[in-house]
Amino acid sequence: MTQRLRKKTQVDLDPDPLVEILTSPDFEVACEKARGALDSHVREVERDGDRLVYEVWSTEHARGMTGIDRTRTEQTVTTYRWDLAARRASLVMENKGKNGRHVKVSGSVRVEPDREGFSTLLHELSVDVTIPLLGRAIEKMVIAEIEGNWGQYRGVIDRFRPS
Repeated sequence: MTQRLRKKTQVDLDPDPLVEILTSPDFEVACEKARGALDSHVREVERDGDRLVYEVWSTEHARGMTGIDRTRTEQTVTTYRWDLAARRASLVMENKGKNGRHVKVSGSVRVEPDREGFSTLLHELSVDVTIPLLGRAIEKMVIAEIEGNWGQYRGVIDRFRPS
C-alpha cells in the first residue's frame, strides 16, 4: 500500500527566485546535510532551454526498522526533472543500499505565484515499499521522517534567500 504526503507552504519570495534557489546545487547539498547526510553532491544530467535534469547523490547512515545503523552507510540518488518555465519538477529517489530495490519515493514539486512577493511551494510524495508484511510500517516511518525534516528544509530555503 502506498503512503502519500502533500505539503503546501507559503514562501515570501516571488516564484522565479524561489525556483532558482530550489534548483541550486548548493541548496540541494545543504538540504541533504540538514537531514543528516554524511556527504552529498549534485550531478547535472541535462540542461536544454527550460528543461533541467540533475541527480542529488548522498551518503548516509543505513536505516532500518530499529532506527539508524551507524555501522553501515547507504547511498541514495534523487533525480529531479524540472520544467523551469512551468516551475515544476518530478522526482524519483532510489536507495542504493541492500534493500533499496524495495523502496520507491516519487513525487513532484511545484512553485505557484501567490500574492505579490509570495509563492506557494507544493510537494506531493508517494512512498511505496514492496517488503511483505513490513512494507506498510516502513512506508509510515519514511513519511514520518520526511515530516520531521520539514522544518530543516524550510530553514535551508530561508538561508538561501537573497539578502
